[in-house]
Amino acid sequence: MSGGGAQSDWCDWSMVLELGKGDAARFWLDRWLGEESLASKYPRLFSISNYKFEKVYNMGEWVEEAWIWKID
Repeated sequence: MSGGGAQSDWCDWSMVLELGKGDAARFWLDRWLGEESLASKYPRLFSISNYKFEKVYNMGEWVEEAWIWKID
């Protein structure tokens, strides 16, 4: 899954927490996107994730000047 274009605009206006490098916020468990954690908002996806405790930083990478999500 990768970000880019109009489909990734939801991320720009939904950020709640300043992530910095993303090495402090946990992708599923911290409230960094919206009013609740992604684990609470998407419990089925969380239950099948192999990366339940991973930091945001480890869930993607910068390619040139775009963040590309790497969510398995």
